[in-house]
Amino acid sequence: MKKIFLIFICLVGFSVNAQTSKELIGKWQLVKWVKKGKEKDIKDYYKTDQVFQVFKENGDFESIVGDESHKAK
Repeated sequence: MKKIFLIFICLVGFSVNAQTSKELIGKWQLVKWVKKGKEKDIKDYYKTDQVFQVFKENGDFESIVGDESHKAK
């Protein structure tokens, strides 16, 4: 029984696909925010619903909240 369980866990582990860096490249908008199992109000916290994360191919990252922009690598 243990062998079957271990084989099942291995098969599940191999079938799970993580997001690659190529798939992450682009501009993403925050449309839903869940913290500790509860949905938070984006507009109430950030004072805008224009919240974006921009991932670039060279490893640069930009966080945009309304008119504010923060860059990182």
